[in-house]
Amino acid sequence: MGPRLAIAALLVSVLAQLTACVHARDFRAADERMTPHSAYAEHARVRLDLELLGPEPYNFVLNTGVTVAAVPDRLDLSLNLAHAGIGALSFQSKFTLVDSRWFGLGGRVGLTYVNPRTFWFLPRDLREVLGSFNLMSVPVELWTSYPVARWVVFHLGLSYRHAALWGRYEGDELLADSNIAQRSFGFAPYLDLFIAERVAIILGARLPVFMQAVARNDVESELGPGLRVGVRSVEWVDLRFTDAFRAELGAETRFGANTHLRLSVNVGAFRPLGVLLVAPSLNLYWRFK
Repeated sequence: MGPRLAIAALLVSVLAQLTACVHARDFRAADERMTPHSAYAEHARVRLDLELLGPEPYNFVLNTGVTVAAVPDRLDLSLNLAHAGIGALSFQSKFTLVDSRWFGLGGRVGLTYVNPRTFWFLPRDLREVLGSFNLMSVPVELWTSYPVARWVVFHLGLSYRHAALWGRYEGDELLADSNIAQRSFGFAPYLDLFIAERVAIILGARLPVFMQAVARNDVESELGPGLRVGVRSVEWVDLRFTDAFRAELGAETRFGANTHLRLSVNVGAFRPLGVLLVAPSLNLYWRFK
């Protein structure tokens, strides 16, 4: 057996063993369906997440999340403990209004708030300097889900997002007060394809149809005793929906009785800056009924 054939045989063997570990799963059942981009709240009483490099403010960089189903299948509450551990707040809640065989209607609201004053790992002097700066992100989403067939579900989301950074810096000769905000409204189509009840392929995108940003800056400088000069600027910028987008390709499966794995690649672009970002993310989660 040649080396190439041996390598091919090894890869086939590894793939076969991995496939054997993947358990069958009814992706449309209430206790097994995927909830992040859907109209459905969590069914399990408790869900634990370990996520790396998530694309949202809630799961940015690291998410060790705890989700509690306050009302199973109707209302859940989530908190990112990794963010809380460094002094930031990342919270979200999902709710389901309609859950029928062919249609689902629900939504999601969230809040991410950061103030460097609560970053315990920073030196006290630096926390005092940066403590007046605040960062906040608030997503509000409405989702519909359409279980078209046993092997495919289509989701469509309407999303409004508001993000803001504001703060004040005061030095011996300089006073600066700034506010930067961005808001957007858009669509989020997602398609889930189920293969042999073992693997789900996720195709989705976030397509803004309205984006607006504003920057306000008040700067004062002391030129001499009793003499100060100041400048105020406010600028609103409307962005075309073709200027920014984010697409996602992912796959999800289950290993063992209760270990779920989701791998995805997010591709985002913001044309005014000529930036194209490609970022992978990994999510392991467990459900406890």
